[in-house]
Amino acid sequence: MKEKRGVRSSWVHVKLTESERSGWHEKAKMEGVTLSDLIRNRMSKEARPRRGSVDPALVRAVANAGNNLNQIARALNSRERVSVAEILSVLVAAERRLHEILERCTLNS
Repeated sequence: MKEKRGVRSSWVHVKLTESERSGWHEKAKMEGVTLSDLIRNRMSKEARPRRGSVDPALVRAVANAGNNLNQIARALNSRERVSVAEILSVLVAAERRLHEILERCTLNS
C-alpha cells in the first residue's frame, strides 16, 4: 500500500533524561520549529564525514597567529599609544604566517 504524501502516521519512541528532553525542546524553540520537525530535519540529512586528524603543529601555528591578533586588540583596548605602523607590522606578519599554514595544509592533503 502506497503512503499518502505528507501524511505521517508512524511513531518513534525515544527514552531521554529530563535534561536531554528540555534541551531538545529548547533547541527546537530557538530554531522556531517543533521538536518533531527538528528531529526529522536532523535525521534526514546525510551523515557528515568525520574530520581527519589535524597536525598539532598546525594547530599551534594558527593559535600563535591568533595570539598576535589578541595582542593588538589588547593594546588598542588598553588605550596604549600604538602606532599604525606597529599594528600593520603585526597584521602583515600574522597574515604571512596564516598563508604559510594554509600552504602547508594544502600540500599535505
